[in-house]
Parts: sequence; C-alpha cells; structure tokens
Amino acid sequence: MIERLTKTVIAHGALDMILIANGTLLMIQNMTWGGKQEFQEMPQEEFFVPYHEEVGPSTLAGAGVFGTTHTERRLTWVEVALTGHSELLLFSSFLFSLLSLLFSSPFFLPFSF
Repeated sequence: MIERLTKTVIAHGALDMILIANGTLLMIQNMTWGGKQEFQEMPQEEFFVPYHEEVGPSTLAGAGVFGTTHTERRLTWVEVALTGHSELLLFSSFLFSLLSLLFSSPFFLPFSF
C-alpha cells in the first residue's frame, strides 16, 4: 500500500493508553515496503510546529517541538508528546503542520478563524 501512495503518515500520541506507541513502532518494524523491512534508523528528529507572527485568541494553539518524527521511503512516523489518541482534536496547530507535511506545502498561519 505504501508503494502506491505518494506519502503515508502514521501519527501517534505518546500518552495513549489504548494503543501504545511502542506497539505501533513494532508493527512498523515488521512491515516491508520500498524493498526493505523496518525503519533503517530510530525515529529521533524533532517534530516542530512553527511560530507565527499574528497574536490573538484564535492563534493560541501552540508552537514549538511537539514530538518526534522520522521519514523513510515515503512513510512518516510522528509521535506527539503530551497527548493520547485525540491529538488531532487537542492540538490544532499540530494538525495543520501534519497536513502540510502530508500535502508537501509550507505551514503558515497568516489568517484568523
């Protein structure tokens, strides 16, 4: 499936008590895609959500390092610190960064809601 898609993103909350992040990483280690099995390097890059210029109640969604990430052979793993399996609901700025990563567009928030 990964070979047929341009990009695949698996995002996981580090504090999820139903689906454990290390279990998902073990699942990835058992997968074969792009002619190789597992990640060749351990995920350790920082997943950074950029700061923005506008200050207001609608832009207080957070910025900075939100977790760790790793990309190999069109598969991206993102582990989000301080959230469970509802990371997309709680961290809207993380969601926008994740979607910009998936769609290969720069992440900017020059607008208000």
